[in-house]
Amino acid sequence: MEAAVNTKAEQIKQLTQEIEQHQQQAATLKKEIAEATVKVETTKHNFVASYQQVAAQIAADMENIKQYLK
Repeated sequence: MEAAVNTKAEQIKQLTQEIEQHQQQAATLKKEIAEATVKVETTKHNFVASYQQVAAQIAADMENIKQYLK
């Protein structure tokens, strides 16, 4: 009976260690996801700003072309 209790205690100890490892891995993944999200959002904002600038320049160029064709 005592051997069974010791075996179960060892299993509990091992499972507890596995849980801690999984929790650490989950925390690491969450951190990596958060960092990647920041990078994606930064890239998105930079793209939108660049797109708006290019679109505005094209619109200005089109107006200049219209003026020169008159």
